[in-house]
Amino acid sequence: FIQTKIPGGGVKTADEALERVERYLKELGTDYIDIIVIAGPTQGFLGAVRRSGQFALMKTNWGPDYADPMTYTDLWSSSNAQVYDDGTRSLGGGWDVVDPELSAEYDKKVKACKDGSLSIQDRWDTMMECEKILMENAIILPVYQKNDASLIKGNVKGIEFHAIGMPTVYRNAYIEK
Repeated sequence: FIQTKIPGGGVKTADEALERVERYLKELGTDYIDIIVIAGPTQGFLGAVRRSGQFALMKTNWGPDYADPMTYTDLWSSSNAQVYDDGTRSLGGGWDVVDPELSAEYDKKVKACKDGSLSIQDRWDTMMECEKILMENAIILPVYQKNDASLIKGNVKGIEFHAIGMPTVYRNAYIEK
């Protein structure tokens, strides 16, 4: 039996999402794990909790910034680009300490996907293997997918909607007369 705590970020929506996770997991039963949501600091959360590794589970957000699965896959490699000046790592950092062999296997797959040595099909297959490693070992636990709804008057034209990056762009918007 494991009891673990998830720090909230002191932001109402983040804390509410964590409380939902806690409820969902309790519905599955607490024979193996008991999740307790604790209040996180409202100021200095990154330094006090995330960068210092003062968590067992962490709620975080990530949206794709380019149209390729590597935008998610690379985050969890031990060499991801989100390394801070003090040497601590964001998002992916840390699980290589828990399971160095699995992390090394994952890193090798990510490197092969990035270095151009794989065919397109092999690259996709390897990225699916990476996702399988993340999911089967609970490195990440997806809880929801963000979405938006918009109600736009019929004479408003030129609004752009994107699945990647900035979701709504009004740069070319105009009102048709």
